[in-house]
Amino acid sequence: MSAAPEIIEGVDSRFQRFVFRDDEIFMDIRGNINGETYQGYFLQTANLTSGMYVSSTGVETPGQEILTINNFGQGLVDTNGDLYMADGGSIGTGAFARVYRIPAGSREIDIDYNFSPTLQLAPDNLLYPTMNSFKLVAPGKAIAKVNSFVPQSVLDIIFSFPGSTENEIFANFLQDQDAVDQVFELLFTAESAAWCELDLIAQTTTVIAGVPSLGANSTAGVIFEHNGEIYFPIATDNEQAFYKYTPGDPTGTKAFDVSGVDISGGLNLANDN
Repeated sequence: MSAAPEIIEGVDSRFQRFVFRDDEIFMDIRGNINGETYQGYFLQTANLTSGMYVSSTGVETPGQEILTINNFGQGLVDTNGDLYMADGGSIGTGAFARVYRIPAGSREIDIDYNFSPTLQLAPDNLLYPTMNSFKLVAPGKAIAKVNSFVPQSVLDIIFSFPGSTENEIFANFLQDQDAVDQVFELLFTAESAAWCELDLIAQTTTVIAGVPSLGANSTAGVIFEHNGEIYFPIATDNEQAFYKYTPGDPTGTKAFDVSGVDISGGLNLANDN
């Protein structure tokens, strides 16, 4: 990979994940030191047969600094060969989580494909517009845990500040570090995320009904398929269980409870997840 161009001059970088399609490996990039970000989302590709760097691709987002937050594992190539890479968004930078598509036969991000589940569900959540656990579950369908609303307790703090417009109110709020710290504590602990089905073709986000909300910042555990149904974990203060649903019918039901172990961070080696 020494032949690959430096993405941002002077920023020590690392590969965040490795995704395989045929004989190529796609690697998205983030700053190697905590807090270093790019104004954009960038990937590099290598060929597994030759063991050499092949190409780079990316999307620039002027004014929005992206700290790439991704989950490890595969499950990102559709049946027709399209590769979907999800950037989880950035905490505190206003960069909403997005899904990018690299079409079959291409190594370039499709710049005309612009899908943001977090922007659809919570367009006012500039501080915590994240998602994680993105995984394809059927042709053109994916599941992800999306931060779906801003807690009322957070809005009450922000809108207690003076200002004639929302931008002025928000700017005044950002000047008060104690208030900012209080808001982020609430955001980190609130159960404000929802498991959602994403239609990758129509670019729509549907909250899976009948499923409890859970923490946006919690690890999401293992997603698996059994007999045509998708099983996904719910790990909250009150419940540890797996729920299930059928792709195309986003209504979930509890499959079983789990006791004696924390299911939020499990690894499924058999499925490379």
